[in-house]
Order: sequence, then structure tokens, then C-alpha cells
Amino acid sequence: MSKRTDLLISEKIALLKKFRSQPRGTSQRKLCELFGVPKSTVSKLLNEETLLTERWTLEQASLGKRKRDGKDPEVEEALNLWFSAVLTKGIRISGPILKNKAEELAQMLGRSDFEATDGWLSRWKKGTR
Repeated sequence: MSKRTDLLISEKIALLKKFRSQPRGTSQRKLCELFGVPKSTVSKLLNEETLLTERWTLEQASLGKRKRDGKDPEVEEALNLWFSAVLTKGIRISGPILKNKAEELAQMLGRSDFEATDGWLSRWKKGTR
């Protein structure tokens, strides 16, 4: 009895492309022999080709999401540098201190509209890891 393995969607799409690259009219049995997969797999992939390609397209689109910069990348970079310097000295920094320092750095950089909110601080912390 052979071991069952589930294919990833990327593997299914790759197999479908290989199937389609074969001469027109190639039998499913021949495809099974060429690619070392059971006839049921070939049949299922060919029957679900449209659904699989739509799903693959959606997955690829979601992977392409762009990484967004924070509210003010210059302020965040300055805070990163300051924070790294303080950490090397072994000093512990709380959230309110980070927010105050960020606003202070924003003022120094001429960003009068910058506000270090709790949400901003949370996103900044995630970005520094």
C-alpha cells in the first residue's frame, strides 16, 4: 500500500502546467506514468483546474501586499537609533517614555503634526522585532 501525500496548491498548479505542456490528446494513464502520480490525482486536478487556478491567483495576490511605512518613517528611524543606543546601556524603557521620546524627536525633525498614540507605539514595537 502506498503512502498518501497531499500536494500543496503550488505543486498542483505545477503539475497542471506540465500536463498542459504535453501533446494534445495525451491520455491520463500516460500522464500518470510520466509524472508518477495516481490516476485519481490526475483526474481530480484536471476536473478542478479552474477552481485551483482561481485559488492560486488569489493566494499570489495576497502575498503581494505591500509593506507600508509608518506615519513618519524619519521619526521612527530616529527612535530606532535612540532605542538601540539605550538598550546597549542596559536601560529598560517603558511605553510612555518611548512615546515621549518619539514626540520629542518629531519636534526636532520639524514634524509638528506627529502624535505618538498607543496604536502607533504598538505598530512600532512590531516593526522593531
